[in-house]
Amino acid sequence: MEKQASSHGQRVFGTDGIRGIPGTPPLDDATLYATGRALAAYLNREHGAAHVLIGMDTRESGPHIASLLAAGLARAGATVAFAGVITTPGVACLVRQNDFQAGVVISASHNPFQDNGVKLFSHAGMKFPDAVEEELEAGILKHRSEAVAKESAAAGCR
Repeated sequence: MEKQASSHGQRVFGTDGIRGIPGTPPLDDATLYATGRALAAYLNREHGAAHVLIGMDTRESGPHIASLLAAGLARAGATVAFAGVITTPGVACLVRQNDFQAGVVISASHNPFQDNGVKLFSHAGMKFPDAVEEELEAGILKHRSEAVAKESAAAGCR
């Protein structure tokens, strides 16, 4: 079942996280940074803390994506730990067994090498429910539009 577009006509989450070609929406820098901010804000609201584990596969774009997500998470008050190259079930297991409120896996699984993706896991080591993804998506779109507005304002001051 495919998810519907948000009220803004944009869709960030698909059926299995955020997927696409790095550098293009929804895996552009602004959206990835906004994803980190939105996830940290949600975790702080729901858990009073945001300690997040990030792991990835061996795709070339993984470190760049991880750095953007981590920067957004840190900006919103989260602490971030890196698992390095690890399987998706490995991150889910570590999140569940340790003091992480969420986990992030940067992987596009079986998709072509140029693709990549971001999967978010709750403390239970499971994908967030659709209702939480919808809340996160609203936060992502909000933070992304704030970033675009700031860039536009800065460009106008030159």
